[in-house]
Amino acid sequence: MKLKLSFLFGFISVYSWSQSTTQTFNSSNLFFVPAGVTSLSVQAWGGGGSGGGASGAGLLFGRGGAGGGGGAYASNTISVAPSAALNIVVAGQTLGTGGANGTAGGNSTIVGYETSILAAGGSGGAANNAGGTPAGGAGGSAAASAGVVRLDGFPGIIGNSAALLSLLLSSGAGGTGANFGGAGGAGLSSLILGNAPGNAGSSPGGGGSGAINSALGTPQIGGAGAAGQVIISYSCPTYSLSSAATTGICSSYGSTATVYVNGSTSSLPVGNYVVTYNRSSPSATGLTANLTVSTAGTGYFFATGLTTVGSSTITITKLTSEACSSIISANNTATVTVFAATVGGTITSIQILGFPSASLDLSGQTGSVFKWQSAISPFTTWTDIANANTTYNTGNLTQTTKFRVVVQNGPFCDVVNSEPITITVNTAPTITLKNNVANYCFNTNIDEIIELGYTTTGNPTTYSIVWDSFSSSIFDNVVDNQLDEIFIDVPFNIAAGTYTATVTVKDAGGNVSSGTTFTMIVTLAPTIDVTTITSVCSSSNSQNTTLEYSGMTGSPTGYYINWNAAANTAGLADQGITSYVFTGTGGFIETIEIPANVPAGTYRGEIRLVGDPSCEGFDLVSIVITNECTSRQVASSKESFSQNGIQADTANLESAENNVSVNSINKVLNIDSSDRNINQVLVYDISGNLIYNKDAVSNPNLVINNLRSSNQVLVVKVVLDNNKVEIKKVVY
Repeated sequence: MKLKLSFLFGFISVYSWSQSTTQTFNSSNLFFVPAGVTSLSVQAWGGGGSGGGASGAGLLFGRGGAGGGGGAYASNTISVAPSAALNIVVAGQTLGTGGANGTAGGNSTIVGYETSILAAGGSGGAANNAGGTPAGGAGGSAAASAGVVRLDGFPGIIGNSAALLSLLLSSGAGGTGANFGGAGGAGLSSLILGNAPGNAGSSPGGGGSGAINSALGTPQIGGAGAAGQVIISYSCPTYSLSSAATTGICSSYGSTATVYVNGSTSSLPVGNYVVTYNRSSPSATGLTANLTVSTAGTGYFFATGLTTVGSSTITITKLTSEACSSIISANNTATVTVFAATVGGTITSIQILGFPSASLDLSGQTGSVFKWQSAISPFTTWTDIANANTTYNTGNLTQTTKFRVVVQNGPFCDVVNSEPITITVNTAPTITLKNNVANYCFNTNIDEIIELGYTTTGNPTTYSIVWDSFSSSIFDNVVDNQLDEIFIDVPFNIAAGTYTATVTVKDAGGNVSSGTTFTMIVTLAPTIDVTTITSVCSSSNSQNTTLEYSGMTGSPTGYYINWNAAANTAGLADQGITSYVFTGTGGFIETIEIPANVPAGTYRGEIRLVGDPSCEGFDLVSIVITNECTSRQVASSKESFSQNGIQADTANLESAENNVSVNSINKVLNIDSSDRNINQVLVYDISGNLIYNKDAVSNPNLVINNLRSSNQVLVVKVVLDNNKVEIKKVVY
């Protein structure tokens, strides 16, 4: 079948017989070499020269111009690169000029191939402006052309002149284009007084005829030389495929897939193609796409419009490269999978009762589970969990943890994380004691209070102390006391030994710490009960006075006295270690040293009992030094007196009972004596500094509400009106 296609405004004609194709160029244009085409057969005709003009004939005379020469012919076979763009040059029509010589026609060639293929144009015919027989234009020269075959164009015919009334006036005809090219323009003739322009030559390459002029007529132009022509012939290869394949796409990235095609180097040669294809979903036929084959045998194109999630079959029906095309019916299908965009989904949890763990379930996702991940505070680093299921059991957690799932739908969509879920673990608080084992030295004649140093984590609010079975007979358990400072009340009658307790703390959520063991090793300090040191007069000499004591625990072997700062400033120096033999029945210590020149005043300090170097007993003492010294008769025998309505004598004085209580409530000290008036109250801080002194109380109770003291343990010394001294410790 012979197929004729006309395009490019009618200036190019394409003829294709099976795989042989011819393209004719009647004007300059580009020619794109089809894929697989490496040689072209080219024929070219040069342009015809225009005819000569005619002018200046007298009243009774006539003049005829000469015809232009026809264009030359050339042919050759040239080698080309597939897909190359060739610039085809076709000589255009050459117009004549009024009363002037004709113009030579142009050359026809291919740019870059001028030495292989070129057809020269014919020369213009001579004008007749003075009479006579002007010469016709020479035909295009084979010598000036290039090609395996080169032929001269035919020359134009000479012009002539006519006398009387320009009878039988004529002009020269144009020359014919070489090798059956276009005819030259026909010469003009006139019986009498003719004026006319020359006739144009026919394409390809016909020369224009000369003009005629007579009887003072206006100048006439020669006929136009015809345009040249280029004819290209070549054989098209047969295109075919050995396979077609494609990759999937993700709908979130658009609707275009890459389709890869393969063939042999001869069936899919290098070049540019247009692919015609059908698409199954959404259905469409006769779609086209550009295909570039840079390496023979393989290439790719883009299939568009894949907007429906799922599978779509691409069927290639034709491959076209310029004027070459082949119907494709084998190995021509590829299936594209269009994946929906990945959706991470949502995790739900079911807390496992009684355990710090949860069962997690992913739902609402689009895509497959790639892995799970977890993160702990501050939740900036995620740790992979090798699990491709939609469910996950966290196992027992020790702290609050976030979980998320990494999901991907197919290999072409993005990896997307699910919304994270937080599994909150209420971590129990902790308590750490500064000393888990501590040695304590206690005086058995006073209550002691000790403070436990500690640090905590987890914001506990209360504490509990539970003693073991041995210790619980001495100490009371503490349950959920407000956590501030932790104090332990040690009763005055505690026995030496090892006492063990477990300390825990609890937070506001009810989470209880692990128990921390506290072991208290108690050593009892030696003790005596003392009264006020016997008053002495201020003296310029050093002197001794006495201190009466009663009762004794432990085995003291001596004592020393530390006076407070005020006493030291007054000159009452501390007394160093002094040996003394104490008895269990009591007695008088007669070696209390008072230095010389201590002014009158009341001075206070503490007497410390030595024996065990790691555990010294102590008691508070005071002395009154006076300037009012008078003689005083001392009874030589015992005297009787009434105590609580019962007759007693001085020998029975120590057996008289009295109870003193000291309580601290809202920063107010309440001091009460059951049946004696209070003579004096002294309050010392934990360092032994006197912070309060009240003389001559003369009442069985005293309220102190203006005490300036921080939170601490205070020592309260109460002197009754019978000089009985009781010492109490209280938490303030």
